[in-house]
Amino acid sequence: HPALIGRHRPFPVTHAAAERWLHHMQLALDSVAQIDPDSKVKMMNFF
Repeated sequence: HPALIGRHRPFPVTHAAAERWLHHMQLALDSVAQIDPDSKVKMMNFF
């Protein structure tokens, strides 16, 4: 989506930044008890 790209353009997407994003996404998913473990794995594999 063009607007999404535009909003993120100022931020360098390095390997370290991607790993940090994935770490925080994992923490966010783990904080939601209503999401079953299998769905969490599927979502993380999507990213």
